[in-house]
Amino acid sequence: MIYGFLSDTAAWLRATGLSTVVDYNQGAMFIDEQTLNYFNTPARIGDNRSQRLTIAVSTPEAVSGVPDGKLHLILDNDQLDSVSFSSVTASEYQKLFNILETCFTTQDKTAAYLSAAMAADSNYDIFLAGTLEISVDYVTVPYYYLTDDTTIAPRIRSWIKFQCVLAGQTVEFKIWADLDDFKADYPHTTMTSVIYPCDPSLILTLNTVENVAKMLQESSFSSITASSAEVGGDDHTGVFSFKCKYNNSILGIGRYSFYFGVTYKGRTPSREEARQYIKTNLLADTNTTEDIWIDVLPDLFSRSAFYLVPIWSNYTTNAASETIKSGIYDTEEFINVLKAAYPTYTVASLEQYAQVLIVAASDVLLAALPSEDNDAASKYLTQLHPTYMGVATASTLFSKQSAATQEFSEQLNDTMGTLIAAGAGTVLDADEVMNRQHLSFSVNSVDYHVLIKADYPAGV
Repeated sequence: MIYGFLSDTAAWLRATGLSTVVDYNQGAMFIDEQTLNYFNTPARIGDNRSQRLTIAVSTPEAVSGVPDGKLHLILDNDQLDSVSFSSVTASEYQKLFNILETCFTTQDKTAAYLSAAMAADSNYDIFLAGTLEISVDYVTVPYYYLTDDTTIAPRIRSWIKFQCVLAGQTVEFKIWADLDDFKADYPHTTMTSVIYPCDPSLILTLNTVENVAKMLQESSFSSITASSAEVGGDDHTGVFSFKCKYNNSILGIGRYSFYFGVTYKGRTPSREEARQYIKTNLLADTNTTEDIWIDVLPDLFSRSAFYLVPIWSNYTTNAASETIKSGIYDTEEFINVLKAAYPTYTVASLEQYAQVLIVAASDVLLAALPSEDNDAASKYLTQLHPTYMGVATASTLFSKQSAATQEFSEQLNDTMGTLIAAGAGTVLDADEVMNRQHLSFSVNSVDYHVLIKADYPAGV
């Protein structure tokens, strides 16, 4: 899939006295410099047709005309899905822009109607019939300029998706015209650099008071210099902050944390993506191996992992048609849910290692399943948290748990609170693990991946 944005200067506001380039934006077919930075290496393909297609609107009155503007298709040269554009012909580009203009600007027609019309017209013969999807949402452009010096107010579709054939290659596109939708849904992230809390060569040497003082003196300068060099030299979408526990013989265990920054373009990276990127860069920049760091930065270099699956189906309906929590759970269904969620596990391994736990933040039961890569000391959640009680932090019993288990309990409660509060349209900062979306956290070199409700196995 190739993702892009369609710009049309006919949709840019042309009023006098505009103070900034942002003033040209009417909500569609305009991309600002900040959003252009979503693309790591932006590539613009200009419309090579000599004539734009006629656009017609029926409200408030029937009007038609030729747009007075230029179309540009903006893509990321680093995200072309192995498609080569070097052999695409001028004729194919013309037909590509016919598809784009027709699908975005034709008013009040269904995808089936547009698909059939394009499939029957040789001016669209690169289009693959039946592949068109169009957004339900529109953006109304108040002033859309025509060549006869008049304006209309068409409804422009937020996005379209289709397949076509370019230079003998079947290419699938998803293209946006709505800036807000693009920023919300663009799937790619390109991480470009790590901003360390201090010179990475110092992190392993903080075993004397003198070295700790040196790090504190140097850290602010190091971070500011790195940030200035990265952001100043090349615009970015943002900087992702990764908090990591720091252990050593002087500062103690679990008392302090370092923050790493990751500059990125496009979608905000997930915590797991950022962590992997930091790990790779840290090892390369210090010429070290993971075993040296695993006790120093335990949240960055994890030893084990567990999957935590809220049993969202553990509800029933009473005589008054109210949805209530079921106090009884079928163990066979419990295994079936885990098998559906993580199909690489055998039923025998699920029956041997899976455990059920409660959490204070919710009535929902959770299933805990160890990663298949865990060692013998991490096959059961109870091996790591034998004192876990499933109580709230305010409970007088909370302090009876070990320090690591208290941290695990706090983070699990926070995560479950987030999942329960999330509505159908809530965008979560989720990681894809085992082909399903999870909210993740780490405690003492162990990763915990909590399955989100939207990826709970259906029909089990």
